[in-house]
Amino acid sequence: MLNVSLIIPFKDYNEIFLNNLLALNYQEYKNFEVLIIDNSLKLEEILKGSNILNKIGYELKIIKGDGKSRASARNIGILNAKNDITLFLDADMLAHKNLIKEHIKIYKSFKNKNIATIGLELRINNLSILNNFNNYLDFINNIHYNYPKSRSKLKSRKLKWYKFLTGNLSSYKENFIKAGLFDEAFKTYGFEDLELGYRFNKLGINLIFNPLSVCYHLHPLNFNQRTKNKIESIINLSLFFNKYKNKNILKVLGINIFSDILYKSIPKNILTLIEKKLKEYYNNNNIKENKIIKLLEDI
Repeated sequence: MLNVSLIIPFKDYNEIFLNNLLALNYQEYKNFEVLIIDNSLKLEEILKGSNILNKIGYELKIIKGDGKSRASARNIGILNAKNDITLFLDADMLAHKNLIKEHIKIYKSFKNKNIATIGLELRINNLSILNNFNNYLDFINNIHYNYPKSRSKLKSRKLKWYKFLTGNLSSYKENFIKAGLFDEAFKTYGFEDLELGYRFNKLGINLIFNPLSVCYHLHPLNFNQRTKNKIESIINLSLFFNKYKNKNILKVLGINIFSDILYKSIPKNILTLIEKKLKEYYNNNNIKENKIIKLLEDI
């Protein structure tokens, strides 16, 4: 039987995180441990203050991170994982009760270990809409009949390396070791996961999409946070490209001479106006922080 080590890098506290831990109680597949890599160095105090440790029914380990980056936190998790399969979940994600079970189904259907699995991420604004997803799996089955064009989007299939996004992604621990782990030169936001996906692909490790492995992602970011992430991702993209000097990397990511020329041809006043409109949009639609979120028991 395959066992799973579920790794959650943790840095900034929010109420979503505690519900993340509670949601894992309802996993249909029970053979797993959870490793939280604490880059805040305050997590044990937070958990004790919340009394959540008394409500958790699975094996939970808290491991101190080095505070450097998401890449290093994930590597610490991989190296401390005791089980066959390493599965990553972000701190602000909620796992559907079938998430781990559906990852395991993929591994049982392949004879070799040269695979990684990625599930379906549904972005939501608040937990109140989860009632609409209680029959989500039935919806998946029926949409193929009602909307034939959706079949290609929802069926399990092989994905390209640039879809290697580490929220709701897993592979055999030995594959992460063989690929050389996450590159810790990526110290800020963006592309540290795609770069590892690129190396997985070079090793012949296929990325399999399973739309039935569902997680809900509550990802409230204000305009300044989004802008900061974009800037950091550009820096990391440059690091990614310079590591391999392969123009196909930029090509598959949609970055080419034409997009560069188009961007540079847009007048500065127009770019400023676009930025202003985006800021207004995000400010008007930003999710209120510190909103009390209650976990639905039937997630």
